[in-house]
Amino acid sequence: MKKLFTILLALISAICAMAQQEEFKFEVTVAAGQTFYIPLSGSGDSGKPYKWTITWENGGAAQNANGNGTSAGIGHLYAAAGTYEITIKPNGGDDRWLAAFGFYSGSSGANAHTNKDLVTKVISPITPLMTRTQAEINSNTTTPPDYEWAYTFYGCTNLTMGAAFTFSDAWNSITRVGNYFAKNMFDGCSGAAFNMNTVFNLPQNITTVGNYFVAWMFASCKGAAFKMNDVFNLPQNITTVGIYFADDMFFRCSGAAFKMNDVFNLPQNITTVGDYFAYSMFPDCNGAAFTMGDNFNLPQNITTVGTGFACGMFYGCSGATFKMNDVFNLPQNITTVGNNFAHGLFNNCSGTAFQVNNVFKFPRLTQTEINTKNDVFYKTFNNLGTATTQTRTAASIINGNPTPNNNRETFTSSDCFADRPYIPVNWGGNDATPPTFTVTYNYNGATGENTTPSKTVTYNNNYGPLPAPTKELTVTYDYNGSSQANNSETYTGIFGGWYLENTFVNVVTSTTIVTTFSNHNIYAKWNGTPLILPTPNERTGYAYAGWYSEAACVNLVGYAGANYTPTANTTLYARWVQTSGIDDIFSNSISIYPNPVKEELFITSENRIEKIEICDIAGRTVETQNFASLQRNTTINLSSLPQGVYLVKVYTDKGVVTQKIVKN
Repeated sequence: MKKLFTILLALISAICAMAQQEEFKFEVTVAAGQTFYIPLSGSGDSGKPYKWTITWENGGAAQNANGNGTSAGIGHLYAAAGTYEITIKPNGGDDRWLAAFGFYSGSSGANAHTNKDLVTKVISPITPLMTRTQAEINSNTTTPPDYEWAYTFYGCTNLTMGAAFTFSDAWNSITRVGNYFAKNMFDGCSGAAFNMNTVFNLPQNITTVGNYFVAWMFASCKGAAFKMNDVFNLPQNITTVGIYFADDMFFRCSGAAFKMNDVFNLPQNITTVGDYFAYSMFPDCNGAAFTMGDNFNLPQNITTVGTGFACGMFYGCSGATFKMNDVFNLPQNITTVGNNFAHGLFNNCSGTAFQVNNVFKFPRLTQTEINTKNDVFYKTFNNLGTATTQTRTAASIINGNPTPNNNRETFTSSDCFADRPYIPVNWGGNDATPPTFTVTYNYNGATGENTTPSKTVTYNNNYGPLPAPTKELTVTYDYNGSSQANNSETYTGIFGGWYLENTFVNVVTSTTIVTTFSNHNIYAKWNGTPLILPTPNERTGYAYAGWYSEAACVNLVGYAGANYTPTANTTLYARWVQTSGIDDIFSNSISIYPNPVKEELFITSENRIEKIEICDIAGRTVETQNFASLQRNTTINLSSLPQGVYLVKVYTDKGVVTQKIVKN
């Protein structure tokens, strides 16, 4: 019985200690005789219970308060003007102890703008116990609470973040959150001083979120100082999302300093999203600094989307530095979309820096999908003006999609695209008679069906019939002074198609639409089994040192056993390095073997060895081994060195020996 009583006392003590650890601090700045009201509209819902101990200023008397939240709040009159730190602690159980705290829309009581404007700093990190029960935390519940931090600082125009304010480390155990988790959390915090501190971040181990996860989280935070800190990010392990995931997250954050940091990104492992996934995520972020981070992208593995997927995502981002990064793209594996899929995605992005990158294009959809879904590509690149000439063409972005059955104004008023007059009216063009261009064939070493140098193609029409070249090349092996007879073999290339680039990225077939708005080349790609460079017979007094492209053995092609793919009929020459008769004065006192060597080189000497250097043929030292005590035998591992000819310098107490070796 006594033991049980001791355990109960320890448990009660632990609970009390936890209660003492939980607290929430923030600052208000008031005038003399002004009353501040602690808001009780937590998560936009008056009526939540609270039971607190409140200290209205540092060193001040504590006040106990309990009840159910109302829009009136809990008031305190400050006699003197100043900035005061308010501390709230649980006075009783910890479960959801701060859930009643928070502002909401409205113009009376604690939610009046005059009261919100008194809050000048939020100090304490926020913990799961403030909005969850301990049981929910322990079980990582499958039915987490809704509205945990929704609207908390809504409309606090004079707010700043204290240096330690963030979601605390206790959130690391949380993988699920409910609906409206951080919706409108800082919406309207538009004062000139509001900014993220250096540590603020969302809980990063979340994998499943409900609806409106961070919708409007920083909407209208348009003060001059506001920008992302260097670490802020969406949880990258999220795989399941609801509707309105990041809807209007940074709506009209148009301050001069605002831009993405280098790590911010949408979760890339998502495959299915609900309606309005990234709807108006950054609209009218038209400040002078705003542009995409280098890695920011839509999740590329998405196959199913709802309505308004990326509608208005960057609408009106017309600042002087805004442009696409090199990777941003719409998901290319989508075949079914909702209404307003990419409606207005880059509408009015008319800044002088804006460029469409080299990979962005519309996913290929059916005629039915484009016609029956509302505004799939409506005004996607509308009204970009002429400030910057685009390196991409409108037709290459359209990506062979069928023409809509009515005018979607996709490229209307965007004459920065040189080909806009020639695309169909229903894509926002003028349907003018398209120009023709010369396409020149680069056969890349073909030996057959390679006599046609070029053809004429019509812009925004298909390429039509293309040559099907062949390639057979002869490689002759000249053993260059050995007794072995020269021989040859034939390499047969397998034609792998035509490409727009010599790096073979974009394939061109007879049905490919011409989207390059100029004369251009297309390149033949060749596949096939490479030849294996032969191993020459041994030659007395010499070591084989590789195959070269000329008799003088200047340009190394490769060593025996290496793959070799010729680009023309050619002769390869074996190089030989003399291995006998070198440094004969020391031949009876030192041995270096094997030669050629592949991995371990053994050195034995009648004299004591002080140091060994390995130099390349140009004389550069590539390996050094010093010996604290003199010795006569040693081993050096040369497996990390490239194949080639090297000089081994052995420093002994009697002199220096230099010998050539071949590394295979």
